[in-house]
Amino acid sequence: MDLQTTLNNAQNPDLAIRSNAEAQLNLAVEQQYGEFLLALCVELATEGNPEGNRQLAGLYMKNLITAQDESILQSKTEKWFSCDPALKEQVKVGLLQVLLSPSRTIYHTGAQVVAAFGAVDISAGQWPHLLPTLFQNVSAPEAPVHAKIASLEALGYMCEEMDPNAVEKDVVDVILNTIVGGMRNDRENEIRKAAVTAMCNSLHFTEKNFEIEGERDAIMQVVCEATQCTDVNVRIKAFECIATIAELYYDKLGGYMDAIFQLTANAIKTDDQMVGQKAIEFWSTVCDTEADIVDALKEGAQPDEMTYLHIADQAAAQLTPLLLETLTKQEEDISDDSWNVATAAASCLESLAGAIEDQIVELVIPFISANISSPNWRLKEVTTL
Repeated sequence: MDLQTTLNNAQNPDLAIRSNAEAQLNLAVEQQYGEFLLALCVELATEGNPEGNRQLAGLYMKNLITAQDESILQSKTEKWFSCDPALKEQVKVGLLQVLLSPSRTIYHTGAQVVAAFGAVDISAGQWPHLLPTLFQNVSAPEAPVHAKIASLEALGYMCEEMDPNAVEKDVVDVILNTIVGGMRNDRENEIRKAAVTAMCNSLHFTEKNFEIEGERDAIMQVVCEATQCTDVNVRIKAFECIATIAELYYDKLGGYMDAIFQLTANAIKTDDQMVGQKAIEFWSTVCDTEADIVDALKEGAQPDEMTYLHIADQAAAQLTPLLLETLTKQEEDISDDSWNVATAAASCLESLAGAIEDQIVELVIPFISANISSPNWRLKEVTTL
């Protein structure tokens, strides 16, 4: 099989040509798994080859080691593990080379493939030089920016796939330290964006680290610092990260709430609306969590059976006016089902009401009384919501 021609045909708009090419690729998997895998890796790693073919080769590689069904994944993993060790090493070397590609499409594809194979290998105690290589790519001053970004992407994707209970804590620490290093405020914004995205993807994976106060403090510090980055995309991801932390580690929020309140309030008031939406998402998550706790207590749950921080109760007096003010940022000529900072605020206000119940009434009445007859249509409309 001429692999380049077959890959090219697999992208042909003609269904017959495309189907024939896909059949050839699938047959190669069955009959020459190891050699075909290596050929795909060579295609992906070779600079100068058509970018579309390289990307498709990478996606085929990823599909050979990933599956939603656990039994299918186990079968694919065993097939990879049974390959000739020398051939596997060639594949691994080739994949790490892809992370150095200057092409955004290719190094992004490479990061996904490295993560897919890395997730099964690291969990099985294999590919020992993977994490040191990724760490070196991120930390070495001479490493190109695109290699740092690709390596951080690979780490984030890998964490999404791996079971933290199947990996030793020292391995998790290496991954986390590498990601935190990429988030430092002296890094280029492109690198910080890749790192904070990787942090978002790895939060469930770092559960053991969140149990240790010093390590949790370090994570929270770099995430909070990222909310102040000059790049709006980094700020968006940082607040998304904080919202995810609220979802996964609500019981650990207590010591950080003063700082988080100031950061989210400033973002909601003055930042780009997409940043404001993510900041509001944090409060929606907290309020939904506490509303569930309130319901559980009503149904007979014992207070000592759960952690209830009363964050919404404590923040409501300041948070409610902030959300009401944000409701006035509604846009004209926008469909009712559009999502923006104003609709996010409305949803959050509803969640806050669920968490603090009747207390919300006395907090919104002054705003309604002051603005129900306002000539400003935005203010008047908010009072009728």
